[in-house]
Amino acid sequence: MHSCRGPAKLRRSTPTRTARWERFVAPPGKTFTYNSGLSIALGQVILKASGLRVDKFAERHLFEPLGITDFYWLKYPDDIVQTGGGLYLRPRDMAKLGQLFLDGGRWKGKQVVSEAWVKESTAAHVDAARINPAAKASGYGYQWWLGSFRAGNRDVPSYIARGRGGQFIIVLPDQQMVVVFTSPPDNPLMFQPLDIINRDILPAAGG
Repeated sequence: MHSCRGPAKLRRSTPTRTARWERFVAPPGKTFTYNSGLSIALGQVILKASGLRVDKFAERHLFEPLGITDFYWLKYPDDIVQTGGGLYLRPRDMAKLGQLFLDGGRWKGKQVVSEAWVKESTAAHVDAARINPAAKASGYGYQWWLGSFRAGNRDVPSYIARGRGGQFIIVLPDQQMVVVFTSPPDNPLMFQPLDIINRDILPAAGG
């Protein structure tokens, strides 16, 4: 996920081959290592299940209902969509995705994503003990990072979509708030938005 347009094609081959042929080092479900190749493989699952390439599926079933028209998705030379981090959106449209989930999958009275999926995908399926501390997360759902902030003496839960280098869609359900950050893709301070939430935004919003 990025906040500006990029090149039309990626020059290297798709990492789904790597995901497909990499040997297992632990039984499924026992360890966790985030990798973009598996997110790209999910795009191919959507293609196989729906008959639509994932960018076309998203345009028809997600972006169009939300009024998102200015977007771009990188593709590999074999026309596989880079669903592991190749999506370019405007910040206001990133916020729409967060608001959609905050409202239980509804947008302007229409159920765009099932409420059951919103709940399941933002629940913890990987606990903090299996996540590298450098990831600054207390859990992982289905493509959402889970965490919490501090407001006074209490924890404020969140679920977060993260893009390369510091692109964030942060949903704070208790505050009924969505916060979006964008940054250059190679930002060494990519986790600075988490500090800004704690230091500035939550106190300004009254916790």
